[in-house]
Amino acid sequence: MSQFTLEIPNEILQLLERLAQHQRKSLDQLILDQLKSMAIREVDPQMTQKRIEQAFIQSGLLSTSYQEKIPPPLSDAERENLAQKLAQAGSLSELILAEREERSNVDLLLRKQRSH
Repeated sequence: MSQFTLEIPNEILQLLERLAQHQRKSLDQLILDQLKSMAIREVDPQMTQKRIEQAFIQSGLLSTSYQEKIPPPLSDAERENLAQKLAQAGSLSELILAEREERSNVDLLLRKQRSH
């Protein structure tokens, strides 16, 4: 390991010492961890995302099965096939109106049967 000397103001040193004590780490370890974290964020943002995701998984706040539930993207052919099917079905508003008309016809028939 290489050696590095850093001069910092006393106020910052005191803050770092309190933080190290709170995290139950040595001052050296705290500074190394912080520098490593900063370097990873700057150099490889995806690595930071992976670490965050891993922390959520380990804490139980995120399930690994969520990735299995996401369907793969549709191919162009699948999209075209679905577009054709949707075009044949007609507009949604027409479907709703037709369904309402059916219901009202059924209600009318039931009322007629009850009245007889």
